[in-house]
Amino acid sequence: MAAQHVYNYGVFSTEAGAQGARVPVVFSFFKKKGSEGPTRPRTSARGGSSNAQRSSGAGADFEVDTHGTLASIQVSDAESGLTQAAEEAAILYANGRADAAIDTLLRGIAESDELRFNLQAWFMLLDLFQLQGMKKEFDNLALDFVVAFERSAPVWVDLAAEDTRALERPRSSAVPYALSGTISTQNGKQIATMEKLARVGGGLRLDLGKIRAVEDGGCVELYEALQRIVAGGGNLALTGARNLEKLLRGAVDSRGAECDRVVWLLLLKLYQLQGMQKEYESLSVDYAVSYEVSPPPWEPPASLAAAQDGAAYGAETADRTEAESLAVSGSVMLGANPPQLNEIVNHAALRTLVNLDFSAIRRVDFVAAGALLNAFGSLTQGGKGIIIHGANELIQALFNIVGINQFAVIARNKQH
Repeated sequence: MAAQHVYNYGVFSTEAGAQGARVPVVFSFFKKKGSEGPTRPRTSARGGSSNAQRSSGAGADFEVDTHGTLASIQVSDAESGLTQAAEEAAILYANGRADAAIDTLLRGIAESDELRFNLQAWFMLLDLFQLQGMKKEFDNLALDFVVAFERSAPVWVDLAAEDTRALERPRSSAVPYALSGTISTQNGKQIATMEKLARVGGGLRLDLGKIRAVEDGGCVELYEALQRIVAGGGNLALTGARNLEKLLRGAVDSRGAECDRVVWLLLLKLYQLQGMQKEYESLSVDYAVSYEVSPPPWEPPASLAAAQDGAAYGAETADRTEAESLAVSGSVMLGANPPQLNEIVNHAALRTLVNLDFSAIRRVDFVAAGALLNAFGSLTQGGKGIIIHGANELIQALFNIVGINQFAVIARNKQH
C-alpha cells in the first residue's frame, strides 16, 4: 500500500527519495491557538535561516565540469538566505529532478521546526506543484498554508493558458542601434550605419539617448537619413528621443533663425515620428514666424511603434526605454550558452536599467545559471542595473545560491 502525505484538508501520495522508496510524511503540526506545539519562528518574507549552508547531501548530486566552461563558476560560501532543504530542493529541480525536490520540501516542512513556518519553503513547494500540474496537491497545500500563516495562499494559475498567451504576444524583431557623441559631419559614419540597418526586414530600434551634442551639419545628415528611411517604408522605433529633443530645443531657443532650418525640421520630425501633434503644431508656428515659410504639414506616423516606444502623447512622458521589460523567451534555460543569453545582452545594450521578465521560464539548470552570473557581472561592471521579475521560487532560490542576487534585484512575485 502506498504511503500517504496527510494534510488537514486532503490526502495524496508522492513517490519519494533517490532510491524510489515511499516515505510517509504526516502533517500533524497545526495546533489551535493556545495549545501546545512548536513555536513559530520569526522569519522574513523571504524565509530561511541566517546561518544556512549550501546542501551537500546525497540528493544534491549536481556536477560541474572542472575541465569545461564552468571551471570558474563556484557556489559562494556567502549566505544565500535559504535553509539547507530549500537549497537542496532548488538544485534538484535545476537538475530536472522535480519529484526529489518535492519530497525534500515535504520532509523538511513536516520534520523541521525551522522549515515548518518558513514562507519560502512553502512557496517553493506550491510552485513545484504548479509547475508539475499537480492541482489537487496544490489546493490541499494552499489550504494548509492559510492555517499555518493566517494569510491568503497563492492561487492556481493555468500555465498552459499562460504559455498560449505569451506566444500570442507580439515580439519585436527590430535591430537595436544607438547614435552617440556629437551629431556632426565628422561623425557621419554612424548615421550611414543607422540607415543601412533600417533596411533590415525587422526594422530599426534607434536609441537617441546617448547623443551629447548636435551641430547644424550633422542635423542635416540625420534629418535627410530619417526622411529616406520613412519614405522607403522603413519600420522605425525611437527610444531616448527626449534627449535629442532637449538638445535641438536648446539650439532653437538660443539661436532662433540663425540655426540651419534643418535643425528645426529635425525637431519637427521627432515630434511627428512620436505622434506628438500638439508639440508639432506649436513649433510649426514658431518656424513659420522665424523663416517666413510654411512648415511641412502634420502627418500621423506611419507606424505607432515609434510613438509607443518614445515620449508619445506628451513631452511629460518619461522615456520608456529604461522601464521596458524583456520577456525572456522559451520555457527552460539549459547549458553554458542558452539562446536567451543573446536576447538579454542585446536588450541590455540600449539600456542602463535592464528589466527582465522570467515569467515564461519554468526551469534554469545550474550551468545556465552560471552563464547568467557571468553575463550579469559584466553588465553591472558596465554601469547597468538589472531587475528580474516573474521568476518562480525555484529559479529565485537557484539564483541566490549561485550569487546572481549580488548583481541583480530579484523581485518577489506579487502573490508572495
